[in-house]
Amino acid sequence: MFVVGRDSFTARELPIGQARLRALLENRSFSRDRGPVESLNELYDALVRPIRDELGTGRVGVVPHGVLHYLPFAALRDGDQYLGDQVTLFTLPSASTLPFVQQKRKAGPETPVLAMAQGQLTGGLPPLPNVDQEARSVAELFGAAPLTGPQATEAALKADASQPRVLHLASHGEYNQGNPLFSRLVLGPGDGEDGSLEVHEVYGLNLGNADLVVLSACETNLGPQSRGDDVVGLNRAFIYAGAPSVIASLWSVNDRATGELMRALYSHLAEGMGKAEALRAAQAELRAQYPHPYYWAPFVLTGDPG
Repeated sequence: MFVVGRDSFTARELPIGQARLRALLENRSFSRDRGPVESLNELYDALVRPIRDELGTGRVGVVPHGVLHYLPFAALRDGDQYLGDQVTLFTLPSASTLPFVQQKRKAGPETPVLAMAQGQLTGGLPPLPNVDQEARSVAELFGAAPLTGPQATEAALKADASQPRVLHLASHGEYNQGNPLFSRLVLGPGDGEDGSLEVHEVYGLNLGNADLVVLSACETNLGPQSRGDDVVGLNRAFIYAGAPSVIASLWSVNDRATGELMRALYSHLAEGMGKAEALRAAQAELRAQYPHPYYWAPFVLTGDPG
């Protein structure tokens, strides 16, 4: 573990090895409703406690390596508190990307938000009964109109992606383990598009005005590591396309709880909170109703914390 401050640098050898880390994260009981969460205590002891006294700020950026890309650091627990209660967290692909994403911060354009929801899907995917209301709630906070149902198409997204400051996409996400460039967000077909927004297509989007992309879907933060330890997936693709911050999920999420989390997130953003702080506050509120980390911990902010 390397701890880098404004004018300090510390290296610590951690009391855990790769084999134990992999065992804890391959099990990932915290990503299943009502699963045991003792591993989160062990992971806190191994990854945070040795350097906790050196985290002298209220905001901490985490640059994970290897299997740690799949760990919700906010849910690590010291026995009494979650780490997300102690500090405001965000993640970065590398330390050197912090100034890069901060330079991509955008001022508010004429279009504050594009909220899209696709809950009625074909191809054997189950319906998402709560996503339309989620998109409406997000759009109303910004005085905008959502795109739902037949309007929430891949073609509409590609046509309008360059305009909004906030891009909110609520639908099914599918991680393609065999070919991560074809992991996808499922939208509606039409106008020459098949309705599958795939990773390789996201790289070509123009997100010239976007300050935040929220992928309110399953497993949108997942992907295999490249040889350079980067993650190939939807999350990184949206950052490459121009968004300084992306909020995405580490596992298959609960539709209803996710809708409540998103409403709280955008309420705090509308109040003027920074992006990472708004996510932290929303997770704390959701935890009061849904205590298990499965419900509140999957969403992670990558990039500029705001």
